[in-house]
Amino acid sequence: MVGLIPWLKVAATAAGLFGVLVALVTSKIGVDSLFTVFCWAMGIELLLLGVAGFAWRHLWRWIPALRKFYPDLNGTWDVELHYQWNGNQGSVEAEAYIMQSLTSLSINLVSSLSDSNTLAVVAKKEPDSGRPMLYYTYHNEPQPSAAGNQMPHKGTAILKLSFDNDSELKGNYFTDRGTQGQFILRRRDET
Repeated sequence: MVGLIPWLKVAATAAGLFGVLVALVTSKIGVDSLFTVFCWAMGIELLLLGVAGFAWRHLWRWIPALRKFYPDLNGTWDVELHYQWNGNQGSVEAEAYIMQSLTSLSINLVSSLSDSNTLAVVAKKEPDSGRPMLYYTYHNEPQPSAAGNQMPHKGTAILKLSFDNDSELKGNYFTDRGTQGQFILRRRDET
C-alpha cells in the first residue's frame, strides 16, 4: 500500500498538520515549556503511529471511501491454479493467505504439491481504469510427496482484482522453469 501513496505530499501535509495540532493543543492548555510541547508532540505522534500500524483495517471498514483508495485483501482465498508444464495441462486447488498492512503485503500459497512464499508484492492500480492489481513474485518449494521431478522455482504473476467486487483476483503466471498458467483466487467467506 505504501507504494500507492505520494509520500512527499503526505509528509509535507502531515508535518504542517502536526505542527498546527501541537500548537493548538499546547496553546489551549497554556504551556510555555519546550519540554511539555515535546511530550505532547510525542504523544500525538505515537497515537498516529498506532492508528497507522494497528487500527488501519478498522478505518478501512468504517470509512468506505478508503476502500476506493485500495481494498483490504487480508484473509484466506481459495485458489484454482491452471498450468501448462512439459506439454501437460491441468489444474490444482490451493489456498492463499494474504497478509496486508498499511506498509506491507504478502501472499503464501499452499497446495498438496507445493508451498509458495512471497519474494515481492507490489500493489498498483491500472493507469487507465484505476483497477487494483498486484505484481507478485514468489518462490515455490515442492512437497516431498509431489509426483514427478519437480524442483524449486521462482515465478511471477500479475493479479487483477475483479471489476465487480473485491473478492476475486485473477492473472497469468510464468516461472523460471518455462511453465505458465493462470491463478484464480476467490476470497473465502469467513463469517
